[in-house]
Amino acid sequence: MSEVLTPSPDELLAVSRAYVALSADKRKAFRARIKAKGIDASRLPIVPFPSRGARLPLSHAQERLWFLWRLDPHSAAYNIAGAVRIEGRLEVADVRLALEQMVARHESLSNTFIEEDDAVWQIAGQKNAAQKAYGWSELAPPAAGEGIADVLQGLARQPFDLIAGPLLRVTLIRCAEQEHVLHFSMHHIISDGWSMDVLNKEFSEACRAARSGAAASLSPLPIQYGDYTLWQRDWVDAEAMDKQLNFWRERLGSTQAVLELPLSRMRSGMRSGEGGREESLLAPALLAQLRALAQQHDASLFMLLLAAYDILLARYSGQQDIRIGVPAAGRERLETAPLIGFFVNTLVIRSELDGLLTFGQLLEHVRERVLEAHAHQDLPFARLVDALQPERSLSHSPLFQAMFNFSVVRDEDMALPGLRVSRLQGAIETSRFDLVLNVVDASTPVVAFNYSNDVLDAPVIRRLLGHYVEILTQLAAHGSMLPLGSLHLSQARGTEQEQARSRADYPFNPVAQRISARALAQPQAPALHCEGQRLSYGQLEQWASQVGRRLHEAGVRAEERVGLCVTRSVGMVAGLLGIFKSGGAFLPLDPDYPADRLALMLEDAGVRTVLADADTATQLADVLAGYQVIRIDQLDGVSDQPFHMPVLADQLAYVIYTSGSTGRPKGVAISQRAL
Repeated sequence: MSEVLTPSPDELLAVSRAYVALSADKRKAFRARIKAKGIDASRLPIVPFPSRGARLPLSHAQERLWFLWRLDPHSAAYNIAGAVRIEGRLEVADVRLALEQMVARHESLSNTFIEEDDAVWQIAGQKNAAQKAYGWSELAPPAAGEGIADVLQGLARQPFDLIAGPLLRVTLIRCAEQEHVLHFSMHHIISDGWSMDVLNKEFSEACRAARSGAAASLSPLPIQYGDYTLWQRDWVDAEAMDKQLNFWRERLGSTQAVLELPLSRMRSGMRSGEGGREESLLAPALLAQLRALAQQHDASLFMLLLAAYDILLARYSGQQDIRIGVPAAGRERLETAPLIGFFVNTLVIRSELDGLLTFGQLLEHVRERVLEAHAHQDLPFARLVDALQPERSLSHSPLFQAMFNFSVVRDEDMALPGLRVSRLQGAIETSRFDLVLNVVDASTPVVAFNYSNDVLDAPVIRRLLGHYVEILTQLAAHGSMLPLGSLHLSQARGTEQEQARSRADYPFNPVAQRISARALAQPQAPALHCEGQRLSYGQLEQWASQVGRRLHEAGVRAEERVGLCVTRSVGMVAGLLGIFKSGGAFLPLDPDYPADRLALMLEDAGVRTVLADADTATQLADVLAGYQVIRIDQLDGVSDQPFHMPVLADQLAYVIYTSGSTGRPKGVAISQRAL
């Protein structure tokens, strides 16, 4: 028996170096041999291409941003910006020297883009001596009546020309002799959130070195972003991508519903990209409590905050199927970690709240969905959209309309000797989506919503923000056993008209009692029509009360599961309402199901009593043997006067069985409030 040898890291590195030294044709043959030998290409380290030139392909993610820029080149929606306040004696020459080092170190910072030979390319470095590697400007203090925030917002919203460049702009604002504000702005096509952290850390290190007259002690970069894009194009695994696409098809399904937020304005035409932002501080102690709660479920703080966002959106939309976009860093390979570039991909986290009764159950559900999404994160988002073919609209984004960003900020990375450095709010008031939740885990945690001005306004967002913080506070106080139905959102603040628009909180009124109220008010009004049978509301109420009273007499009590095994008819509805009136919970049993499946469901749900009709009592006599069977068509002598047992919001309403991932039916419990 031959032994399979696993190549060592040095051997894999040698394979990669041999590969990049080949011509394009020979590299194609080399890839075929690697695959034939069973070597996992994802284990091969990315190394520099020695003769790659300056013209490089775009990554899959960059292609989408290029298309969006071409669609609207004056939009600032894909600008990334940040700013710091520097107090003390600042030497501008030190700042310029550090910037020059950053641009020389990361070629992507001076990249531009070009259309040639029926394709789009990125050009590494400066195209000619006249082109600036980065934009630099110095501004005087803001004019009277103009705040620094207005100046930063104006800088952040200036559009970029991806063809002419530069795509990095740095502005130094001189507020006073010993007070400056340094503002960075770049286009997303050359950067992402991780890249901003890299730039912040390395720029601070270079500034510290410049102030002390020493060279910055930065480790050499293993590759450049252009090497990554070449490697990505060469080694794309079509088979692996197809497997990931199949996963996403199954997870997201064929129907992509639009999130139904309480919009301030109707959607109309193309999105403008104009947005607003509302933010609030979070108590560090609250975040610490939430982190501890997440750890109890082997989950991250990100997962818990996402689950809380699901609750908020479900309350406001009235939907139980919530889809939220989240960024994936795309930095699984060690050699990509120190680079500045656009690696991030977008994942869609689908949370299905139906049947989840406590926050602990929701958190475990979200944890599972996040982990499986990250296990299938390599499929480019643009390819997923193309494959699923959701209904396209210029008024909203495809697959999801709400996004969640979570970041960790450590201020010690910005420390400069002899200077006091503090972050400023430099977020751009634009929005690529209806709603974006941003949570920053820092010494002073921040929670904020960016929103689209096309469909939402500030009062609605302030209400959303307040309710999100309320949800977090209740989760910290009550823990994972908190019933989702008992989460309370305070009355909306604002005008009566705004309050009327909000769908966040409803008073609980049981379904059976609502129908009884209609029967009392309009007993002759038609209620049901099925297979030629008709019932008025008054007749339905009398029949359901008979069923409820008979079940109660048979010993059915609150939350007891009662099998509902009747043919399709008006009697099915009378039986269902009767179960509610008794305080019980119904288990739907399709008479056409195989006998062994019905038997398994009855046993698994702990059913003692079954409602049946003449047909099912005969047809399924063997299955129902040993159970207390009550016929809905044999209630003579049972009073038809109104009958109701008390029903609570979080009381069990029904149990429904799905096929289950293993093929064994799996019961899902639904509360009265959820119903």
